[in-house]
Amino acid sequence: MAVTQKQLQAINSDGSNVLVSASAGSGKTFVMIERVKRLILQKGVDIDKILCVTFTVLAAKEMKQKLSDGITKALATANEDDSKRLEYQLELLPTASISTIHSFCKSLLSEFFYEAGLDPSFTILDDKNTKLLINRAIDRLFEDLYEQNDENLRLLLPYYFKGRRDKALKEKIISIYYTLIFEADTQAILNQGRFFYGEEGIDLLASNLLKDFNESAVKLESDILELLPYCGDYAKVSEYLLQLLTIAQEIYSCSNIEELCERVKSISFRKPAKRKNADDAEIEILALAGIIGERLKVLIANVKKFDVGSLELEKMRAKEVLPVYIALESIVLRFMEYFAKEKRDENAVDYSDLEHFTLKLLKNEEIKNEIASRYSYIFTDEYQDTSGVQEAILTAIARDNLFMVGDLKQSIYDFRGCNPDIFAKKYIEYSNGNGGVAINLDKNFRSTRAVLNSVNSLFSDIMTMRCGSVDYKSTPMEVGADYPENEGEAVMCLAKKYKGEKQLPE
Repeated sequence: MAVTQKQLQAINSDGSNVLVSASAGSGKTFVMIERVKRLILQKGVDIDKILCVTFTVLAAKEMKQKLSDGITKALATANEDDSKRLEYQLELLPTASISTIHSFCKSLLSEFFYEAGLDPSFTILDDKNTKLLINRAIDRLFEDLYEQNDENLRLLLPYYFKGRRDKALKEKIISIYYTLIFEADTQAILNQGRFFYGEEGIDLLASNLLKDFNESAVKLESDILELLPYCGDYAKVSEYLLQLLTIAQEIYSCSNIEELCERVKSISFRKPAKRKNADDAEIEILALAGIIGERLKVLIANVKKFDVGSLELEKMRAKEVLPVYIALESIVLRFMEYFAKEKRDENAVDYSDLEHFTLKLLKNEEIKNEIASRYSYIFTDEYQDTSGVQEAILTAIARDNLFMVGDLKQSIYDFRGCNPDIFAKKYIEYSNGNGGVAINLDKNFRSTRAVLNSVNSLFSDIMTMRCGSVDYKSTPMEVGADYPENEGEAVMCLAKKYKGEKQLPE
């Protein structure tokens, strides 16, 4: 595979943070490995001065193996002085800081346990035992709340008490806890929640909702105008599309959410029936018009869900409900204390603790500077799946030496607290020359042209800045490999590549 100019840029860029947006099959792992190898082999950087954070243990193991292979290969042609240094790198490799974020955090906490307030013999809870301690903590908390006749509990029970059981409230508290642990500042997140019960917060929500609905209507308008010229003599299809066009324009012309909610109440339309003597072209155009109509129905249904009759009334309701939110916030914080005690009693931490204790550790300037001084270069893989607390840890020890690689289009771990917006915002900043260099690896070396054309066509419409924080249409995957045009032969080429065969089978 010939190395592309963008790959070379990612491998050789120095002096600032680098963020690489790497599409599927674009050589992401190759670029990372080659960049680390360049630092070791050409710049003379010792491997213990490099921190590589991987997403899985297996990825860390594979990276170490590939680096070992690369250094060993370089040894074969090295002079005596270089050989000694390269042999030293191989000695350092087994204990090099190439690991998951949790392994990295564990090593720091084991070293600075006294500052983190941990017993040096602490253990790490697995998922099963974490759930066991969570259930024990929530049960003990509620026992105390009932015994104390806690006013916050009394306020919440009418909303969550179902079938003479408080299970729903317990589950709600645990759910909120699982949301908070992935953020660097849990109290800031809770305060943000309070903000959205105030007048300014509601105004902001209303403004954002109106913007989202209007953007959807504008997209519908664009699609309708694109289809209309193909209607020809199909009068009923044209009339239907013009009706949809008028409705879309009515929606995005609304100046506030109250007006929009009122306007959609009276909107109705019906797709025309297929004519008995309709030709294939008319049937296809009617089907496409029907799809647009269904999308418009979904948009209208989403607007109706909010049913905002009066923002002032909504603000009054929010003010009434705010004490309930504050009560819930108070009990969540108490639950976190009870859970922390359960873990202390077991001399154990969970994976979230590894991150939060490390972040707390890094608030000590002396320790933070010491750790930062250990690493001349910091790498992080699968950056699109970084959480808020992980981002805070890496940022704390970075000194314009971060190399981040990932792909927003492959972000699938939102449910585990990963925040792809971190990647999206940073990519925009770096693209504008603020804070670092942004590089887009868009050539796919894994797939044939037919596959890429299909994927690009599908996702250009459904993966947008509004839905997924990705403008796929402006950054489609490009063909990187020179596969044959014949699809059958291309498949055999792929088989040869991955099986290591030298020739195509007869």
